[in-house]
Amino acid sequence: PYQHRKPAANKEEVMSSYKKKGGSSWNPFAGGVGSGGFGGGGGPNNNNNNNGGVGYAGGKDDQRKLVAGRKKAIKESKKEDKSTTKSLKMMNKSIQKNLAKHCGLDDEIDLSHSSYDALAGLVDTDDRGQVKTILADVFRNQVPTDWDTRKALYTAALDLTNTLVSDVRLAVLLGDEEDQETVLYWLKDFSQQCSAFMKRHEDNGWSKEDEGDVLFATRVKEVADKAIKISKRCLKKPEEELVMIDFSTRYQGALGPLRFDTVDSMNNHYFLKKVPNAPSTLNTRQLFKELTAYRTALPVEYGSSCFCRVINDRLDLLRVMITGPDET
Repeated sequence: PYQHRKPAANKEEVMSSYKKKGGSSWNPFAGGVGSGGFGGGGGPNNNNNNNGGVGYAGGKDDQRKLVAGRKKAIKESKKEDKSTTKSLKMMNKSIQKNLAKHCGLDDEIDLSHSSYDALAGLVDTDDRGQVKTILADVFRNQVPTDWDTRKALYTAALDLTNTLVSDVRLAVLLGDEEDQETVLYWLKDFSQQCSAFMKRHEDNGWSKEDEGDVLFATRVKEVADKAIKISKRCLKKPEEELVMIDFSTRYQGALGPLRFDTVDSMNNHYFLKKVPNAPSTLNTRQLFKELTAYRTALPVEYGSSCFCRVINDRLDLLRVMITGPDET
């Protein structure tokens, strides 16, 4: 027990004090709270053993609680995805209906991103922010490893985006491709991941189970290409002005695209000599989908960055460079 008083002179005094306070079964001298982990070695103590731990080393139900927690999180995620998918479909249906009513484009309408006059009658004022927020969140949080389990959500988001790019008046909702808060920025990022995925399969071919992913990646690229093209029509570039860019931003802009890439060989890779052939159980399809996310997931900051390379035909062999902060 932790008490703000003078330390007891011996074991008997501590036990006597503890029992007076109502203690019964716990013996503070019976070793550490945990065994292993942060707690060090637990178990019986004696005069020659001062290695008892004081940290938590795990309980009998920890694994069960962990599994239960994961199942609960997955269930909540599926529930949220279902709700978001439903919202996306409803918004898409509503916009398509309004679009059919308001055919034709008024040449006098200002199509700059700062003006939404062109959206009058097409998208309700209250829905405009919701459309942008939901689409940006979906594209920002997607990873190739989720394409199978969240395909309904991604398909609904692409369907809505495809409706937006079908009319220049709606394209103002996509935003600027250089602004990290916009739909277009993250759709472009999504498309870049798909390009890397498709390039690998073009070089190495694909199996029957890869066809679904290739078709999905192709759809993403088509929608993204149309979005980038139409955004140029409705975006009015500001007049040129002198802008001071800090060194950190320049660093990210120059090295960001170099986060991850594939290479044909690494002759001096240590484990290439130790394990000359890839394990037969290696799931290259799933592994490459995970690695593709590295293009945007790895941190690139002036203080500390992480860069990764992987061999094209040996996805189990990587080389990583981590730059530490100054003065470390």
